[in-house]
Amino acid sequence: MKSDNTSLAMQRGMDEAFDEQHPCISEGLQGVGEVASTLALQRSAPGIGNVVLGNVGKGLPARIAATIASNLGTGAVEGFGEGEGGLGNRTEQAIHNAVVDALTGLGMMPVEAGAEAGRKAGAKALTRALLKVRSR
Repeated sequence: MKSDNTSLAMQRGMDEAFDEQHPCISEGLQGVGEVASTLALQRSAPGIGNVVLGNVGKGLPARIAATIASNLGTGAVEGFGEGEGGLGNRTEQAIHNAVVDALTGLGMMPVEAGAEAGRKAGAKALTRALLKVRSR
């Protein structure tokens, strides 16, 4: 077990050094990793992916609840993995990340809804324009 802890400490040290030397690149790579894992989950297991990502429920209240539950769950799992030391620290980090992710997700809902509405409105406008050109 000691060699596992030593290896983990070395890896975390290298990660921290990279984060400090290249903060923008590090943040970008972490974001790319999140997107890639989300896309892989959606592609390989769409049913499970929809539940994990909170893309379930009929009606707005159900979708909001699913999204919050999803963010709580993924935040807790990520936080537990980020925690260091014993169970107490990992649990504390899991709760912290779960709350932050849930609040962030809740705050981003109007932004995401606005972006989706804008995309749909743009698609409708483009369709109408193409139909007008075609009918001439």
